[in-house]
Amino acid sequence: MLRGLMKQARCFGQVPGWIGNLHEAQKADKGTSVNYDIKMYDEILYEPARYIFDEKVYEGLTLAAKAAFCGNDTDKEYVCIGEAFAFPDWGDNPVVNDPQHPAKLWWDPSVGTEKVMVQLGPHIPPALWIPIRPTHEAVKRLFSDFTTVDAIHLERYLTKFEETQQKYEEQTNTTLVESGGNFRASDHFRDGLRFGSVAELRKDYPLATTLYLGTVDHPSDIEKRILSDPPNTCLFSWPILSAKQDETDVPSYTAFRSVFSKSIVLFMTRMDLSPAFDCPEGLSVTSEAPVFAHIVYPEYPRMSGGKQLIKRFNANFGAEFPDDIPVDVAAALWRFNAVGKERLAAKLERMISTLPEKLGRTTDERKQINEIATTTAALAGVGDEGFVQRTATLRTRPEPQLRLAVAVGYNMLGLADEFASILAAETDPEVSSAMESHSTRSKGLTSSFTLSDHSLETASNVINPTFTAQSPEELDAQKE
Repeated sequence: MLRGLMKQARCFGQVPGWIGNLHEAQKADKGTSVNYDIKMYDEILYEPARYIFDEKVYEGLTLAAKAAFCGNDTDKEYVCIGEAFAFPDWGDNPVVNDPQHPAKLWWDPSVGTEKVMVQLGPHIPPALWIPIRPTHEAVKRLFSDFTTVDAIHLERYLTKFEETQQKYEEQTNTTLVESGGNFRASDHFRDGLRFGSVAELRKDYPLATTLYLGTVDHPSDIEKRILSDPPNTCLFSWPILSAKQDETDVPSYTAFRSVFSKSIVLFMTRMDLSPAFDCPEGLSVTSEAPVFAHIVYPEYPRMSGGKQLIKRFNANFGAEFPDDIPVDVAAALWRFNAVGKERLAAKLERMISTLPEKLGRTTDERKQINEIATTTAALAGVGDEGFVQRTATLRTRPEPQLRLAVAVGYNMLGLADEFASILAAETDPEVSSAMESHSTRSKGLTSSFTLSDHSLETASNVINPTFTAQSPEELDAQKE
């Protein structure tokens, strides 16, 4: 049985001619130096199969989410017609590993559209299978993108890995192989590789976006959520940057690398906006710490499966990923309800439009104040260009928490003049003191996260390979 799918009776009708063409092309290409390990299965092995969710990986998945992951038809059957380029396991070392999980090539017998659907990993459901033209060259082009990104990643980080390995072997007076390989040495490698520079991580790729993920009690909650059950099989379980557990008054960072596209997901926890921040009672911006994901990813649109795939995913899961983001990033963050400027701005505008002249101190009113303040901070955190206009009415609200939230938003966005203006207008000394404290303690740490989508400037030392755009026909084939 193919992992993740349940085989049914063999009843899919006649195999289309394009699959035979793939067989012939694969045979002709077998002797070439770069064939991406493409292997077409014999027709006698074809069996219709529906996708079955792994109970551990998808623990707690609702019926509605299952339906969304399966195109609203959990009983739909597919036929696996081949495999290709193998990827590592989520528990492997991100830099040096032995890939054992080949991607699967699927055919949907229920539709007349000629396309191959590529499942990168066994736990990626049909909604995130990449559709491509049913030609051998199209399959090779897709996996060429993944191998190129893998080579870039290896070139950038192999030296660091080798230095860490040498240090480990010197300390233990043994070799990595003798000590049991990566599994026995993983703790040492994590300690050696995880503490790095946020600025350096942003240089890996030219594209970036920042999304809001919700709130947590403590920065360690993010790392625990990624590393504990259920496992996140689209992110390597080796953090490449670790939160500093003793600092609560500045942003705390934790970073992981995605398994397939080698994208970086940099989690930023704003403990300085929560009650943990040293401020007068009732003047914390939020009741818990907001968390943002700063995603740095390669410029290869084929990895996203085409714009329509990510747009459908966003619509089904209430997310706001850029439509060129690799599918493994969407798969890694689907539980977080990742949203951006558009949804947060709409939410804030709705809440502001229903505000009375003054909110009191009842439990419901305090919750309303906290929700508005949290959304205001979140909107600044994702880099909203219209923040000043959207929050103009909150600057003069009688609720100090809302005025503080606007001031902190100005500081997060690096709007020095606006911050100075609201600070000068503040008449409550406790509120003005809290504004100044936020400005002083987070100075220089947050403005770099206010970049708009796709606006990350390519540094001189970014490895940015030439991108070969898809033809219009290929792009059309990725749309349903």
